[in-house]
Amino acid sequence: MSATARERILYCIAVYDNSQLIYTRTMLDGARDMCEAGFRLRVVLLTAHPELLTPLDDLKAALSCANRDGALELELAVRPPATKKALTLEHRRLMWDRLDAHDLFIYAEDDIGLTLAHLSAWLSETRRLATRRYMVGFMRYERALLFGPTLNGRGGIAYDAGRLQHGARSERVVWEHAPASLHVLRLGGELYYQPETVHHGMWIANRKQLLSIQSRCHQLMTRPCDVERYSRGRERLFAAGELYSCGASSMVIPVERAASHLVHHLPDKNWYSRSRGRCLWAEESLLSHSRRVVERCKGPAPGACVEQRRYQRLVPGPNRTFDCAAAGLTPVAEYTNGSMPGPHGNPPRPSARRSG
Repeated sequence: MSATARERILYCIAVYDNSQLIYTRTMLDGARDMCEAGFRLRVVLLTAHPELLTPLDDLKAALSCANRDGALELELAVRPPATKKALTLEHRRLMWDRLDAHDLFIYAEDDIGLTLAHLSAWLSETRRLATRRYMVGFMRYERALLFGPTLNGRGGIAYDAGRLQHGARSERVVWEHAPASLHVLRLGGELYYQPETVHHGMWIANRKQLLSIQSRCHQLMTRPCDVERYSRGRERLFAAGELYSCGASSMVIPVERAASHLVHHLPDKNWYSRSRGRCLWAEESLLSHSRRVVERCKGPAPGACVEQRRYQRLVPGPNRTFDCAAAGLTPVAEYTNGSMPGPHGNPPRPSARRSG
């Protein structure tokens, strides 16, 4: 067993209640895969409502690890109900207090499909990068699926999970990034994207990186969770993105290996309700863009790869439209058979009336 596979991992997951427990269970399955590969994990479920979760003993029984070189321990860390959204910040002090007992640290919200493959990609890329100025990150994707609405026997609306809406496309899409928002850097002979949006609901760091962040970011890991400074309910964004934006390290993603740094946002809902300018970036298009970047930057005129356009945020104007094609993206309507999200991002629902 390699030394890397025996590394000790502290994996903190912020779990609000049981509304997304099915996704949290998927994450725990990923943790078990890491254990089977020889990693030694302690998974801490941070919650303010333990009574809503599956009993810890039941979770432990369902997540037994057969590899004796690995380890998978589950722990429940209960916080007061008044913690509310600041629950996403509670992992910092916990990790700092256990810094010397672990080699790697993972934080994630309770709906991020982190797998053994992602961890392996992060380790490989971090060794290749070999600098604390930059940290390897990920981009979130979702499956663009729109299920056809039907009427149930009582005249109510139901959604047939086995039938896609007729005419709708279905594929993996990115909704938080665009070609112009991924700046290209050349680091140690490799090409990396530096995204303008760094939030992706999770992060991975090693001990040296956290020590650097603590010293250069005003004691970020031990700073009291002053919710007032995270105004307008944005604690979640700071919890997952502040490590990359506090001045110690910048997030980068390898251009040639971008596919390995796409992580599934398991609810598959933001592509429809929160896509900027009602535009999406299909995975196939993103990877094609990456190949073109490599060809341009490694071609006869490599200086062309540093040419960057300033990112225009994809916010629709008063008429709620945006030129998706000009940004290298695809309109949401192509995935929804022409229908568009309503004012609050909810899919339009047909009216249902009882006959007779």
